[in-house]
Amino acid sequence: MLIEEPPPGEERDAAYAADRDSDGYVWNVTRLWGWRADVYRDFAALRDSLMGSSSLTDRDWAVLVTATASQLGDSYCSLAWGAKLARLTDAETAAQLIANEPAPALSEREQMLAAW
Repeated sequence: MLIEEPPPGEERDAAYAADRDSDGYVWNVTRLWGWRADVYRDFAALRDSLMGSSSLTDRDWAVLVTATASQLGDSYCSLAWGAKLARLTDAETAAQLIANEPAPALSEREQMLAAW
């Protein structure tokens, strides 16, 4: 890792534990946010509030973020969100979306979200 490990702290340790519980390891992005766990906490609360007030489903969010990250050339987010999308759809659909190829398993609405 290019950045040193952040010092232990209650919020950092809780974020690490949440990653380990949900994914089995600590994400690099979580390690990065560990340097400013307070800012991450506030950002996550804002993001959760915005996402929670939306009518978009988890699958919709995965389609949107995977497609957007892929188009921006962000391999980290493409693969991270692509993995979430693969759990909600299948690996082939996620790979198609990352590669900007037609993904026939997506609904018409989801295809529009990806194109948007």
